[in-house]
Amino acid sequence: MNIRILFALPALFLSITLQSQVQLSPELFYGRYEGSVGENATGYANLLHSFNQVSGNIQYAVKNEGAGQNEQDIFMISGSANNDSVNMKAFSQKKASFKGLLTPDQFSGIWTNNENQAIDFVLNVNYPLGSMALDVSYLRSENVLAPKIKDSPSASIELTLLFPKKGYDNQAVADSVLKTIKTSFFGEGLVSSVPDSMLMAFEKEFYKNYREQNAQWLETGGHSFSWEKQIGMGVTYNSNNVLCLEFERYAYTGGAHGMSNTSYRIVNLNDGTPITYQDVFTEGADTLLSQLLTKKLRNNFEIPDDTLLKQAGFFVDRILPNHNLYINGNGIGFVYNSYEIAPYSFGATHIFLEFKQVDQLIKPTSPVYKLVHPVL
Repeated sequence: MNIRILFALPALFLSITLQSQVQLSPELFYGRYEGSVGENATGYANLLHSFNQVSGNIQYAVKNEGAGQNEQDIFMISGSANNDSVNMKAFSQKKASFKGLLTPDQFSGIWTNNENQAIDFVLNVNYPLGSMALDVSYLRSENVLAPKIKDSPSASIELTLLFPKKGYDNQAVADSVLKTIKTSFFGEGLVSSVPDSMLMAFEKEFYKNYREQNAQWLETGGHSFSWEKQIGMGVTYNSNNVLCLEFERYAYTGGAHGMSNTSYRIVNLNDGTPITYQDVFTEGADTLLSQLLTKKLRNNFEIPDDTLLKQAGFFVDRILPNHNLYINGNGIGFVYNSYEIAPYSFGATHIFLEFKQVDQLIKPTSPVYKLVHPVL
């Protein structure tokens, strides 16, 4: 049996073989939220609600009168969803959790921090000037290579695509963002710019490659593997004319294990142009960044200064900055995928530097500079 499920906002399309129906899908949406956390803090979040899962980040900042912001933190969170009810954990916190209700209009509930304090929060959806509203399209399907043959291998694909919502003030910027997403998500050569059509064209090419590369199995009945492909998106930052998008990929085409990859694209919402490593950092920043990244890695993995990184299992003894970086409200992160600086068993290596650590390395002309030095 060949199965396809295609969800898109505001409509949902479901097709199993030749049957189809159309209905709303309130369980698939992205939201940028702002509001209150407790009695004296503000917070904002970027969250993707995808049926029974929810993921994203939430940031809070405590303000004292006359002192500005004196405490802030940001959490990467993920968890389960049951309609509007969500239950999420913070990646970097042992005890922190977020429980409550998540709708396209509001995120509210209880934050339990590491000190086991229960703090109320109410965040309402908000897209101020310098941010961008995004829609979501989703496709999942499975295709059996030889339906008439018992135990036939099969292929499956799952795609979650974010794209600019219609009605953005500057259409040229929206078109530029969509072009960046299209190239990063699908690669070069895709003609269509309609989200649903792009997903189905990509799906068609995936199954075409699967059939062609498994033609010998169909002819001889030899050994073959089932294939699996997943591509998802998220938002790490969406404020102050800076949009940072995350792309997560997983593919299995045989062998001992599949391969995962995480990459990022940062866009200047003033004009729609990409923000690259060279746009962010001053010339010659590599040396100091390398020192900061190496020190932070040692701290993260609790590696003593007298132990070489190679002795701890890494491929290198000094971490050089790569160009796979992301922005959030607190700083800049660098992500090294499997086999880049460490073996597969280590997974991806994330190294995060707060803005105060890289303050002097940011170009004054970069849009990121305004995040480091906000105008009060």
